[in-house]
Amino acid sequence: MGRCYTFTVDHPDFNQINFNDIASSIRFAGSYVGRYEAILFEHTYYGGRSHRFTTDQADLNSIGFNDLASSLTIRRVEDTTAPTGDFTEPAPEARVSAPVWLRVQAQDNAGGSGMAKVRFTSNSTGQWQPIAEDSAPPYEVRWDMAGVPAGRRFMIGAELYDRAGNRRDVVRWITRQEGGSDTTAPTGDFTEPAPEARASAPVWLRVQAQDNAGGSGMAKVRFTSNGTGQWQPIAEDSAPPYEVRWDMAGVPAGRRFMVGAELYDRAGNRRDVVRWIMRAPADLPCNGDFEQGSGICWQEYSTHGWPIIIHADYLPVPPRSGSWAAWLGGEYDEISALWQQVTIPTDNPTLSFWYWIASSDECGYDFGGVIIDAITVVDVFDLCADTNTNGWVRRTVDLRAYASRSVELQIRAETDESLNSNLFVDDVALGTGNAVHGHEEDEEQIATPPSIAGPQTPKPTVDKPAKLPRVLRESGQHSWQRLWGTNAR
Repeated sequence: MGRCYTFTVDHPDFNQINFNDIASSIRFAGSYVGRYEAILFEHTYYGGRSHRFTTDQADLNSIGFNDLASSLTIRRVEDTTAPTGDFTEPAPEARVSAPVWLRVQAQDNAGGSGMAKVRFTSNSTGQWQPIAEDSAPPYEVRWDMAGVPAGRRFMIGAELYDRAGNRRDVVRWITRQEGGSDTTAPTGDFTEPAPEARASAPVWLRVQAQDNAGGSGMAKVRFTSNGTGQWQPIAEDSAPPYEVRWDMAGVPAGRRFMVGAELYDRAGNRRDVVRWIMRAPADLPCNGDFEQGSGICWQEYSTHGWPIIIHADYLPVPPRSGSWAAWLGGEYDEISALWQQVTIPTDNPTLSFWYWIASSDECGYDFGGVIIDAITVVDVFDLCADTNTNGWVRRTVDLRAYASRSVELQIRAETDESLNSNLFVDDVALGTGNAVHGHEEDEEQIATPPSIAGPQTPKPTVDKPAKLPRVLRESGQHSWQRLWGTNAR
């Protein structure tokens, strides 16, 4: 919310009302809804770029017109075109049990007055009678079919109204089936995120759901959360895969809370499932466990164009947690890196990450390490046969020199022209562990596959996803020259 100004007539110069280059949204009110259009102009006296509005626009930034309006015209319009749409459920000639969901997809014509409502009707009792109205999408009603005899074939109707009063009617034949109704709720559960996951925004919520054999079939999954302190809806999905990408708006960093999924079948039966997760603290790197996949928060670079953040299906070693990890190296004459901007915490300015070294090289030729602001090396270690970890090892880096600062954090690997070295990374975190540089903790040792620790580089022989475009940033920020010298062989 902020300052607002009400217009009922044209205005040639917003400077006169101290409102020039200020408008961020536009709203139609009262009798102007559906009957008038507004045109915003970039310059005074109706000059420059313009944009026409017939309905509310909550964010002018989304159309590239934020803080640009300098004048406005208002015109009465006559919308004489009815909306379009049809039933999406139930299917034509469906045999249905009570209760049944009636659903309609409807939209007004381009430049029209906008959708007003959908009125559902039926002639099931011998004459047309109203069932219910819905004034906001998705347009739907759960109907108990009271008074409809079993076995009767009849029509359901939907009256589609726009704000100018134009109306279009659509109908569909269905039959109320004889016998008992479906009273069994669907089954299913979350597949993502994992139980007790530490999630950064945005996070994917995914559910596997199915109705019982012989049931009415899945209708939808409604996602909910109590992350703000009370249960609130997030979104609905009416077709598999049932999923939503959620920005976690309003959920405080560090809060442990529940996400929920309401599983509905077409008969209206419902099953609720929940899962506890935590919103990652603000000082943790976004997508630090890589479980949101590639392209989220981290930027990636490979001399040879290889992707860095990779799903387990394409990794030669199992991720330490979840289904994703980073694979650096694994190629000759390679610089591999991933980076993002972070704020180093003040109370415990420690970087920690889990890594797995698999190399056949001698020490002193291939390296891994951590870089701050693209140029300052704060940690470096050999990638060689003598440092092979044979499993995941936790490493910490003391970043007290950067406490409270916003810096670019980069994890990097460099290899030379012979003998294979790989660096796998997972579960990157800030503000955890002891501030002791290079402190390491081992997990259970796992034999590294011979094809990975052998002398030949594995990446060209592994079934890989498509190569990334090479990420060459401006010189002076990332030159992508070797930071660590090599010995002559």
